[in-house]
Amino acid sequence: MKQHLALGLLLGLLHTSRGGFLDWLRGESDQPDGHKVGKVYIEVLSPKGVRLWTHYNPNTALFGVELYVKFYGGQTEALECGLCNTTAEPIDGKFMLEDDNLVARFGDVLEYTVVTSNGSTTRRHPVRRVFVREELIKPIDRCVCRDQEPPPVPLQSGRRISEVQLLERMILRALSNLGESTCEAISNWLVLQSEPRNELADLDEYVRLYLDLLYLRTKKTSPGYGRGWSPSAAVVKVEDHAHGIAFQVRSTMDKLKILELLNVGRILSDFDGIL
Repeated sequence: MKQHLALGLLLGLLHTSRGGFLDWLRGESDQPDGHKVGKVYIEVLSPKGVRLWTHYNPNTALFGVELYVKFYGGQTEALECGLCNTTAEPIDGKFMLEDDNLVARFGDVLEYTVVTSNGSTTRRHPVRRVFVREELIKPIDRCVCRDQEPPPVPLQSGRRISEVQLLERMILRALSNLGESTCEAISNWLVLQSEPRNELADLDEYVRLYLDLLYLRTKKTSPGYGRGWSPSAAVVKVEDHAHGIAFQVRSTMDKLKILELLNVGRILSDFDGIL
């Protein structure tokens, strides 16, 4: 009896899902002709603009997207569609959609649904979500070379920096700070020079997410670094600051690891150096 009930529920699910469950189970590659969608690329332009594209499929008569920008740390539902458009004409072998005025920032969530038509039927594909990461952001008029790996974090000869080397850097940093400011000791504080757009955001959660995203990029470019160490777990206190968000970590070693190895784009500053 239980087996018949389970089978009935499964058949009901397959019937009401309109292909969504099967699409998830089989993947996009098993979509009918004209509805197959390859990898979707997203580029967040700076200072504003969002571009979305995929490789041209000659069997697809129409390619469209409904994309929403959701601010991290507060607003969960976007009020209006940020990029809602369709195209039937390929550009340089790509289906490309773009909004020059749409603003997305690091840590935001892009939620989008791809819509395709093969000339006779239209299909809405499963909803996808992506965090706006550092590697998605590009200045306008600069090429994003997707076939190349992002430049590695500068480590000596591609090897992990030892704690002895980090301590040497710490001493040099302390001497430099003493000469440039009135700070008489090294603190365990850093400043993240980026703030969430939503005033109701949880700053502590925002800082931890930001560090984790930078850490994921570091592990991708330098797989040998950071085993057993988590930058977000090192954060013990977060405060608002005139230059961004100030946060305290457990030790000066954690501080130096974060500052020296995760400071992609110089988005992190030494709290001691800006007092």
